[in-house]
Amino acid sequence: MVRNRVRKSEKGSFSEDSMREAVNLVNQGMSLRKAAHQTGLNFSTVFRYVKKKTKAQENEEVRMNPNYQVRQIFTREQEETLSHYIVTCARMFYGLPTLEIRRVAYQVAQANSIKYPEKWNHEEMAGVEWLYGFMKRHPMLSVRTPEGCSLSRATAFNEHNVQIFFDNLNKVYESNPAFADGTRVYNLDETATTTVQKPPKVVAEKGIKQVNKCTSAERGVLVTTCCIVNATGNTIPPVMVFPRVHFKNHMISGAPSGTLGLANPSGWMTKALFVEVIQHFIKHTQSSKTHPTLLLLDNHESHLYIKALDLAKENGVTILTFPPHSTNKMQPLDVGVYKPFKTYYNMAVDSWMMKNPGKTLSIYEIAGCVNYAHQRAMTPATIIAAFRKPGIFPYDRNVFSDIDFMSSSVTDRLDPTLKDNSPDNVINPLPSTANIVAPPSSFLSPEKIIGFPKAKDRKTNRTGRRKGKSIIATSTPEKDAIAERENMKVNPAKKRAVTRKLVPITNQSSEESSDGEIEFQESDTSEQFIEEVLNDDYEFEDLQVEPIRGDYVLVEFMTGKNKVLYVGEIIADKDENNEFEIDFLRKSDKISDHFYKPQVADISLVRLTAIKQILPKPTFLGKTNRQKSYMKFGMTFGSLNVH
Repeated sequence: MVRNRVRKSEKGSFSEDSMREAVNLVNQGMSLRKAAHQTGLNFSTVFRYVKKKTKAQENEEVRMNPNYQVRQIFTREQEETLSHYIVTCARMFYGLPTLEIRRVAYQVAQANSIKYPEKWNHEEMAGVEWLYGFMKRHPMLSVRTPEGCSLSRATAFNEHNVQIFFDNLNKVYESNPAFADGTRVYNLDETATTTVQKPPKVVAEKGIKQVNKCTSAERGVLVTTCCIVNATGNTIPPVMVFPRVHFKNHMISGAPSGTLGLANPSGWMTKALFVEVIQHFIKHTQSSKTHPTLLLLDNHESHLYIKALDLAKENGVTILTFPPHSTNKMQPLDVGVYKPFKTYYNMAVDSWMMKNPGKTLSIYEIAGCVNYAHQRAMTPATIIAAFRKPGIFPYDRNVFSDIDFMSSSVTDRLDPTLKDNSPDNVINPLPSTANIVAPPSSFLSPEKIIGFPKAKDRKTNRTGRRKGKSIIATSTPEKDAIAERENMKVNPAKKRAVTRKLVPITNQSSEESSDGEIEFQESDTSEQFIEEVLNDDYEFEDLQVEPIRGDYVLVEFMTGKNKVLYVGEIIADKDENNEFEIDFLRKSDKISDHFYKPQVADISLVRLTAIKQILPKPTFLGKTNRQKSYMKFGMTFGSLNVH
């Protein structure tokens, strides 16, 4: 296998001109060592080439550098075709590993009846020596470590979707002359700022197999940071969403001046919070019907909330969305701003850890780290370049070439509206190969033998799922369609809600199940728990007894029109305001119906009316400290929206 590693040998590292100069100096009477020293070559290598020159005939041309053609097998034109095939597969996001390249070379040699070493037949692939020479003869190729890219992101970025976006952008520019100079064009996007940094490279002793760097925790706590930038290089204060039920001003201590602080138990942006973000945007841009603005953002569900769209339209904000799964190439913040922002943010967190050894970074220090990164990453030059690269400002709808769309060519198919299925109607997304010397017509290329990656015919979409696309969300037709979809979610067809109450099974033998856990069955007599079946249409019965310190309870919160439930432990009895102090748990993503306490305690005051259920005493999982951190309450929570 060919690897990118430090070269240990100097063999073949000299140029033909330097060697020819050294040989001429020796032939002119200079000593071997002096000629080698003067040209910077190894004297034994110079001696070998001098001897080679002496033995040659008078008019014979002598090669003065290593011959890498000895294991070439294929001609130069045939290798160019193979090289082009490898590059094309990589651009289609289906790059070939070195072993696969060796297999392709073997199949091509076999199909074209080209003479090759017998060893290739035993391994059914080309040898390592051939691959080494092939890579040497084609220095434009190298072994790279690719970044993962989802199939949706690879195929959704296609010319059709991109042109729809530029059509909408052109329509907005033409209808609002105020956007022409870019001063009223903005981009908004969220990014994750967690309590665990990505450690930078450090200096350590050679030979150590593992070098570690201290981080705050194994898994960080999420704080969503929403940045807003302008096409002329300006920014407005960011928005930060903290994983808390209620926001407190001290959470944004040290943040950039004017930062809007919000709170949501999950730490994610929600529809209700996005209305406040739009208010924040209108306030700082002074947007109005006489002073309009253009806001570019992705088509996340929280961004297409009808109340936010109504508020934006009333204040002259035109919202244009990017095509789905294409923000990595089209959204300015993702294209050129968030990478340096994350780099500086990690530096700030790492610096805090160095200054506070033995301490855990909490969400209350994140604001200061965001401020450090925001000041250094959000520079005018960086932001302007980020808007220019995807062709948003200045406007350039031809900024992307055929090579950029090659990843989506895997799913290109015949146009179903065309009855003629001749080769002329086949979509050929591959770029021109005019710069490559065409091989003889009798040569079977890898494309003819193996072909490029191609998806099978798409199955009929029976789910009725709506396909995403770039839209002007504040335009009346699109806004009405969004409102209609939201109404369908809020008021579905009337169905009778079914409620179930779960109680432990009491077998006649009073034995536990084989795995040691108590099983559950349905009952209509228990008052222990109710499972939601339709939307959030569940109701809890009134508490029979008042909870006390040490009880685990189910607490209900309202986020917009949605009910969210949390499990917590009462750590202080009711006060004079009829409120309990509760330490909230987090629901495990890996183990169903199990909960754990976060590293940073999430403590809040809750009124008695928000407590909906007193839960049984928890049992703990396993014997190790890690396993004991997970607790279960002997019941299933079904499809309730428990976090």
